[in-house]
Amino acid sequence: MKKWIIGLLALVLIATACIYIFIPTELHISQVTILRSSKNASYRFLSEESNWKKWWPSDSPNKKDSFNYNGYQYQLLPKLTTDVDVLIRHDNLDLKSTINITPLVRDSIAIQWRCTMVSGSNPVSRIFRYNEATRVKKNMADILQHFQTFMQNLDNVYGIHIDQTSTKDTLLICTKSQTSRYPTTADTYELINKLRKFIDVHGARQTGIPMRNITMMDSGVYQMMVAIPIDKFLEKKNEFFPNRLIPGQFLVAEVKGGQNSIDEAQRQIRLYMEEYKRLSMAIPFESLITDRSIQPDTTKWVTKLFNPVF
Repeated sequence: MKKWIIGLLALVLIATACIYIFIPTELHISQVTILRSSKNASYRFLSEESNWKKWWPSDSPNKKDSFNYNGYQYQLLPKLTTDVDVLIRHDNLDLKSTINITPLVRDSIAIQWRCTMVSGSNPVSRIFRYNEATRVKKNMADILQHFQTFMQNLDNVYGIHIDQTSTKDTLLICTKSQTSRYPTTADTYELINKLRKFIDVHGARQTGIPMRNITMMDSGVYQMMVAIPIDKFLEKKNEFFPNRLIPGQFLVAEVKGGQNSIDEAQRQIRLYMEEYKRLSMAIPFESLITDRSIQPDTTKWVTKLFNPVF
């Protein structure tokens, strides 16, 4: 009997020693995920609560300023550094964690989510906290995996499908106008019809969709340039002048909707260019796929946006 008690005490002492040896006082929890994204785009979606709602694994926030996952609450803390600080809550646990973004190569980053948990001084507390740390790490992995899947689809990030393509050398005939207000559909097609008449009179043929660019000048007026692809070179005459669409790389997006939809799509393309450090090499233009002069319903307009880039 005495030997049995001694043996049991020895096992307890060995188990306790193992707990203190293998479960440290501080548990450092870290999860790293590699994804194809820009640092700025990922930081924007990690640091802004309005964007959390777009990628967070649960359908909706549990309550104001807090998000749930597997029974844990996650709260975005105020921005104090370039890292993202997140408060993790579960029962009596309040755990401050940090998400750091590190650029690797072009269009690739590493996201590290880390925190430290105190395991306590007694062996029971250490076992409990170790199990808690394991669950926290698993949740981090799941959440970052969901974030990775969301961010690697650029349609999610920018709300439009952005392609990169090249163009061939294209002859154009162009004209311009200036107005003190934003040009209307009637203003646009007045210029397009003038170009078409000029093309017919000079024995050329339209070979593509009408294009336009609208720019606000320093003087506060709007300048609209309209161009039509043609099959042969036409000399400059009066307000009509030739131009070329030079071969190069273009970011292209197709938009369905009116001017507000087009403006928002252009804003997202500019944001993409900024976040992925793409430089513009010329003015962007719109290809007017839908003939707006005969389709008054703006929800049915289809416009292709072209942004030349390096």
